[in-house]
Amino acid sequence: MDRILIIGINGAGKSTFANKLGKKLSREVIHLDSVFYKSGWQEAHSTREEWKQKVRDLVVKERWIIDGHYNSTLNIRMPVADTIIFFNFNKLLCLYRICKRASGKAQPFDKPQGNFNKLSWNLVKKLIIFPKKKILNMLDQYKETKKIFIVKNDKEAQDLIAKL
Repeated sequence: MDRILIIGINGAGKSTFANKLGKKLSREVIHLDSVFYKSGWQEAHSTREEWKQKVRDLVVKERWIIDGHYNSTLNIRMPVADTIIFFNFNKLLCLYRICKRASGKAQPFDKPQGNFNKLSWNLVKKLIIFPKKKILNMLDQYKETKKIFIVKNDKEAQDLIAKL
């Protein structure tokens, strides 16, 4: 397990899990939100191709844990990961967690400098239309060549950290 990819729905706890796993494995953790955004939730790149190149530059490293979904770069990250962890949590729980973050009662670990979580229609829309079936189909393509874990709740996440 040298290259671990953590993907899934917003609010599932990917960043928290990534930090715990990174600490346990003494591995660099890359939070894609911190790469994608700069202060004020402004995109840190001028074009989609520039964003994809940043991701390509990250995945050539020998060992990493990358957390963040970003559909547009899954085709770059999945092929080079040796382990994929998919957080397939209940959408209502994730909506609750997003609202909790927006209220200031909880903050994620990967919040880019100067950015504060706010509830937006765009964030809720991403949650509602999250392409779970598409992701499961993509994972099915890699089941013979990669370690794949599908995590459905916090208990399974804790158990997986203990197992790894």
